[in-house]
Formats: sequence, C-alpha cells, structure tokens
Amino acid sequence: MMHASPCTLHTRTCCVQQRSGSVTRGDLQRRAKRCRGHDALSQGLSKPRRSGSQCNRPSIVVLAAQRRPPSFIQRWRTLKAAVDKQNNRTRQAISSLPPARAIAHALAVVRRWLEPLYRVSRLIQAWWDAQLDSYAEFGGEEVKRQWEWKRRTEAERSLWHDIITFIKVSFLTVFYMGVVPVSVFWGAFLPLLAAWACYDRPLLSPVFIMFIPMMLLKFPLGYPVKLL
Repeated sequence: MMHASPCTLHTRTCCVQQRSGSVTRGDLQRRAKRCRGHDALSQGLSKPRRSGSQCNRPSIVVLAAQRRPPSFIQRWRTLKAAVDKQNNRTRQAISSLPPARAIAHALAVVRRWLEPLYRVSRLIQAWWDAQLDSYAEFGGEEVKRQWEWKRRTEAERSLWHDIITFIKVSFLTVFYMGVVPVSVFWGAFLPLLAAWACYDRPLLSPVFIMFIPMMLLKFPLGYPVKLL
C-alpha cells in the first residue's frame, strides 16, 4: 500500500482551494515549488547509500582545519603584487591626465631636438673609451717589457754596481791614506774599523784591499811611527 507524501496532499488541497477561488494561481505555483524541494530532499534521505561510496566531507573538513596560515614570504609576495598593481593603476591614471600628456609630448620634442647632441656625445665617449683602452694596453705592455728587461739584466746591473762602488771606495781610501799623518790610529786603526763596520766580509772589502799597498807606502821600514 502506497502512502502519499504530505507535499502531494498539500498540492491537492491547494488545487481544490484554487477551484473554490480562495487561493490564487501565483500562491499555488510557489507552494508547488516548495513541495517539489521537500520531495527531492525526502527521496534523497530515504535512498540507501552504496557500499562502495564514501563521504569525503570529513576529510575535507580535516584538511581545511589543518591548512597552515600563509608564510611571511607569501604575504610579502602578495603585498608586493598589490603594491605593483596599485602603482600601475596610479601611473596609468596620471599618464591619462591632460597635463601629463602635454609634459610627455614636450619632453619628446626636446629629446628629438637634442638627438644630434646625444649622437656627438656618444661618439666622443666611444673615442675616449678607445683611447683609454689603448693606453691601458700600452701601459701593460710597457710594464711587461720593463720587467723582462730587469729580469734579464739584473745580474749585469749588480755586477757593474759592485765594480763602480769598488772603484769609488778605492779612490777614497787612497786619498785618505795620502792625507792623514803617519800614525797608527789615523793610518791603520780607522781604515780597518771602517772596513769591519761597513762590509760583511772586511778582508775582501775595497778598504782593506787598498789599505795593504798604501800601508807599505805610508809606513816604510825605518821610518818613525807615532800612535796618534
């Protein structure tokens, strides 16, 4: 035995009332829509669930509850995007104004007039950069040549420096030995002290080498010698 739903009985009652004139057609349509919604809900609740189907609502709720708040980097990116968007809007709004258009047109005209000067400036800058590059290359090559020359001639320079120094010290020693009086202190002690103080190897110094022949000339045999 089938039982009619309350909405069906209500619809039939409304039809009877419409026939009698107590209910309008618009009220009847609204009641019919409401009853169809109740019937669909009751049919959905009365249907049994399938064994293989599972409700995902609890998992969705758990995922929504476990969602983490946005990080600082995400917030910063969002803020930056919002600021950029607002800047673009502001720029477009300003550029759309008549004074801004007039200023942009004036700047374009001035830039068009100054374009020959810009070209000349670029040419001068390119020439200057080329000169600087060539000078830097020349300086590097010159320093390299000097280093090569010093590396090859360092031994020769040192040899000639020693020879010239030996000659100068020898002449000074001969001059000194010829001027000082015949005494042990001035003629022997001071030259030997200078050779010992100024050279690492005093026996090979020019002072000692020139002292030996000058001593034979300064202090001959049989000549009286003084201490001072």
